Amino acid sequence: MTLKSQKHPLIAIIPAVICAISLGGCSRGNFPWSRQSDLKTATHSTVLVGSSVSGKPIRMHVFGQDGPATLIFAGIHGDEGISQVIALGMIEHLLSDKTLYESRKVAVIPSANPDGLLAGTRVNANAVDCNRNFPARNWKPQAPGARYSPGTAPGSEPETKAILEAIKIFDPDAIVSIHSTDSFAPCNNYDGPAKELAELMAPHNGFPAKGSVGYPTPGSFGTWAGVERKIPTITLELPNKARVQKIWPGNRDALLTFIDAVGQRP
Repeated sequence: MTLKSQKHPLIAIIPAVICAISLGGCSRGNFPWSRQSDLKTATHSTVLVGSSVSGKPIRMHVFGQDGPATLIFAGIHGDEGISQVIALGMIEHLLSDKTLYESRKVAVIPSANPDGLLAGTRVNANAVDCNRNFPARNWKPQAPGARYSPGTAPGSEPETKAILEAIKIFDPDAIVSIHSTDSFAPCNNYDGPAKELAELMAPHNGFPAKGSVGYPTPGSFGTWAGVERKIPTITLELPNKARVQKIWPGNRDALLTFIDAVGQRP
């Protein structure tokens, strides 16, 4: 597979596409995602993996039918909107070119926390930080502040359960969780056996490969999937206030490189 660059009308369609894909089809505009029935093809389908606290669907878009599997998900923190936009861009890009997933599978969940996305909050509608709610061995019932509330028990939140269900259904060989940050430098943060993959992404998006973001993350997805289950896991930390036009090409190519590398693994 070769990387293919192209211009995207991504910015103009963000509001309608977020509604149509992430929130289950609230628009009937001229977009290929406006009706779920439009989404199923021989090589592309959608899977309902769960729903949010308020009942909004959480959907996984699956491309390809066999081969090594890459899962990409975004928006587990609703105030990191640029992560959803990049994930939506990947769906658009994959829909445009079947060769990008020949002999491999790719799944994309563009909004893991749709209630938080609509509210513009890190937490879900139960005021829980879903990325501190995974059933990792280091989950803690206390948090340094309400912004990081871990929930009443590991895996208590429906959004967390939706991601766990996606892992069960799709059985990925490697995973990228897209986030954004304004508290530390952007990076390709890796957990588990993913250092090489993070280093392959770095020349494309310009972000260093880092084994830590500099502070503890008990109950995080990276700990649960990467450290404990040894699934190569990248937490792609984008600059929170960056212009999408500026960071989309490099991160598109970084993600395509990740997908390609996973596809070539024995």
